[in-house]
Order: sequence, then structure tokens, then C-alpha cells
Amino acid sequence: MGLPKFQYVAPRKLAKAISLQKESGKFLAGGTDLLVAMKQKISRPELLIDLNKISELKGIEWDKKKRLRVGALTTLTQLKENPIVQKHFPVLSQAVPLVSTPLLQNRGTVGGNLCLDTRCYYYNQSFFLEEMGAML
Repeated sequence: MGLPKFQYVAPRKLAKAISLQKESGKFLAGGTDLLVAMKQKISRPELLIDLNKISELKGIEWDKKKRLRVGALTTLTQLKENPIVQKHFPVLSQAVPLVSTPLLQNRGTVGGNLCLDTRCYYYNQSFFLEEMGAML
């Protein structure tokens, strides 16, 4: 199964990405779930807005008031391996291996996993079931 047709943009500014998304787009970060949903024809965005060139969405920071800032584009592996997270928020570091496989942890982002459009296994089979219905 191939991807449906779509337009692709990779803005460098967050404000631009937000304005594009308001029109008709879907954000792309790691793509571990979105691209699969597109191949299965579950999601059919006209526009993909790649966030990876927006530097303010990256990184993990710890400030003097003991607040943790985790950028939406931080990968799950980066979250798991960050010494600040391991020291002050060990449960976050320990939770990452429960999310997926190491391969997907290397690509999947914190923002993508928080905003995941979770669907049950049966519902995700909709394209397959439509095709089967057409055969009957």
C-alpha cells in the first residue's frame, strides 16, 4: 500500500506551521503512526507540515526553579537517556521502554505520542474491510 497524494511543507517558524495547520494540514514529526495511518487510508491529509526544522520544539531543559521543559520533537530515546530526566523524573525514563520497540523509540516523539489519534485494532482495519466488502 502506498501513501495517498499530499502536499508537503517544512516551515522553520512555529507561527507558520500553526497557520498552515489551521487551513488543512496535519503535523508530521516522527511519523511512526501518521504515515502508517495514511498507508492504511485511515488518515488522508491534503497537507503534511513537517515540524523537524523548528528548533524551538526540540530539546530537554531544566531551569533554576526546577521545572522540566520537554520539546514536542524530543524523541522517546532522548527522553529515556537524558541524565536530567533520569535523575529528577525517573518514572519518565522508565516508562519509555513500555511504549514501543527501540526502533520506534528512536523516531517517535513526545509530542506525537501525547497527541496520538489512538484507535482500536478493529477500527484500524477499516480500509481492509472496505476492500473485502467491494469483493463480495
